[in-house]
Amino acid sequence: MDGFIADTMAVILWLEKRTMPQNVKTLFAKAEKNEVKLYVPAMVLAEIGYLSEKKKN
Repeated sequence: MDGFIADTMAVILWLEKRTMPQNVKTLFAKAEKNEVKLYVPAMVLAEIGYLSEKKKN
């Protein structure tokens, strides 16, 4: 099984169901079906937390 590392922008686009490149959309769809592993680094989660706090202010 292949494995990929997601970056912050890709995760945000996916979570917000925004437009993203077709190959990235396909990758996330395959990850949802357990066809590939998609790794989300802790730093990505930290950046998303920071951005959500920044947006509140």
